[in-house]
Formats: sequence, C-alpha cells, structure tokens
Amino acid sequence: MSFNQFRDFNNCLASCSLTDIRSSRGLWTWKNKVVGSRRITGRLDTVVCNENWLDTLPGSFYQYIHHSSSDHSPMLLHLIPPPNSGPRTFGDFNYWASVEGFHQLVQTVWDTQVTSHHQINIKLF
Repeated sequence: MSFNQFRDFNNCLASCSLTDIRSSRGLWTWKNKVVGSRRITGRLDTVVCNENWLDTLPGSFYQYIHHSSSDHSPMLLHLIPPPNSGPRTFGDFNYWASVEGFHQLVQTVWDTQVTSHHQINIKLF
C-alpha cells in the first residue's frame, strides 16, 4: 500500500467521523510464521466506531486472540455499557395486565374525578 493510499484511507475515516476503539493485548494481527530475522509482523486489522457508539458503549475495547494454526489473529470485541449512574427506570410488568379485573380497575381510576386543595376539579389522565 502506498503512502497516498494510507492518506486517502485516513481521510475517509476522518470524513466519516470514525475513530479506533481501544485495543488490549497484542500488537500484531498477522505474522508470516517465520522465526528469526526473516520474521514479519503487522497490524492489519482494527475496529473503528463513531461518536454515538462511544457515547453508548464507552468502555468498549477489542483484543487479539493469538491462534497457533493461523497467520491471522482473531479479534474479540467487548461491548461495555456505561456504569449505571442514576435511579433505575420504571419497569412495566405484563403480568398485571393478565390479572382478572386489572383493566376495569385502571379504567375506574382513570375516570375518577379528583378535587385538589384549591377546590379545582381535575380528571386524571
């Protein structure tokens, strides 16, 4: 690959707002399986993402897994969501909808008129 091709590829990544995801363990994804001074290694593979990915899965990283039967190293992508930093969201349990009388109870409550402390009548929902 020529310098111009590398530059074009990097320009493409930049124009698409893509960046590398951090990697862990291992620097080389390919080797020529030769021992000694004729050994050649290279980092041919990487993982890129956009800003939305980083916002959603900020702890994501990938690692190369060395495999002795191939000249390429497989990659394992770890999808790490952000730590929970707030209260848990309300969960809707479908179980209640299957209980006899549930829908009628909800309808009754929705139709109930409520009088506030200012003597103003409001209808819930």
